[in-house]
Amino acid sequence: FINSYRIEAAKELLSSKRPTRTRKIPLKAASYRGKIVSTKLHSEHIITYSYESRLERDRLYLVDHDIHCTFILPQPEIEWTDEKGNKRLYYPDNYLEYDDGKIIYEEVKPFQKLQKLLEDSHWNNKMTKIQKSLQKQGAELRIITELDIRIPRLNNICMLREAAQHPPNFSQINEVKIILPLVYNKTACYILSNLVKRVN
Repeated sequence: FINSYRIEAAKELLSSKRPTRTRKIPLKAASYRGKIVSTKLHSEHIITYSYESRLERDRLYLVDHDIHCTFILPQPEIEWTDEKGNKRLYYPDNYLEYDDGKIIYEEVKPFQKLQKLLEDSHWNNKMTKIQKSLQKQGAELRIITELDIRIPRLNNICMLREAAQHPPNFSQINEVKIILPLVYNKTACYILSNLVKRVN
């Protein structure tokens, strides 16, 4: 009872820190935008996540498949204060909650683009201020590139997602069950006959 109470209390604490507003991503024919359907168990509801690029989509595949990631919110709104004291809005790509209590905001960038941004002092100052603001809230900002995303595990997840979209045809499975023993028996007979010929 005590453990379940702590778990529920932790969930309430995390949910109280969640962004209340997000940026909507309109679909455009000229860009690679879309939605993925979550494969996590969400009671009776179907959950979808929006993305603006293939890289963002692939990152969503990874975190959606991560059993330790308990909540995903794309395009969350963050309010931060610039050096002049003005309130600014910032929209990272993902807001993530993990079962160990971690809260992570993610910015997904191509590696080459990130290298150029790191040379921009204005962008660096902005990211530093946002990071400090999030740390006060018990969260952190991470920048993710294709080096973190395009890994062998992603290929496995993509294959699993594709397989999940095609339920098995049980009539074909029964046919395979009948055919396979015949194939194995014929193969075994062929191998044995070749062995007998070599011995003779």
